[in-house]
Amino acid sequence: MVGKRKTKPVIEINVDEVEKLAGQGLTDQQIACCLGISRRTLASRKKDFAQIAHAIKKGKAKGIATVTNVLFEKITKEKNISAIIFYLKSQAGWQEPQVVKQDIHVQNMDQVYKQLDEILATGKESARLENQKAEMIERQRLLQEEDYDLIKNDK
Repeated sequence: MVGKRKTKPVIEINVDEVEKLAGQGLTDQQIACCLGISRRTLASRKKDFAQIAHAIKKGKAKGIATVTNVLFEKITKEKNISAIIFYLKSQAGWQEPQVVKQDIHVQNMDQVYKQLDEILATGKESARLENQKAEMIERQRLLQEEDYDLIKNDK
């Protein structure tokens, strides 16, 4: 038997367990650990077996849907103000008003212009970051809609 390589035993992956773990919010690394395999093995199986990748997507979507339902009940039935504010901030783009206070000590006009330029630059950076945040929230909303459609179409 010279020249023959020993092969690793094939580890069976329970797709239902993968979906359940993903639904609990676990990362791929954590799912792999729970299954007793490496993250690399899980990534390989996701690539080779569409049902494993689908189980992870479906599980995550179900988990988000479950939490969203609880949040929505807190909003509609319990009238929980914190939940309402969180929902409006994350889904409707609401934000706390930002008050910027700046003390300027005038010694000469050149210094005033320099400080004004610094304040304006900071404001532009804040606006740019707010735009990026809004784009990320919109992307998250679209992903949640896709996940919801996955669950709905899977039923």
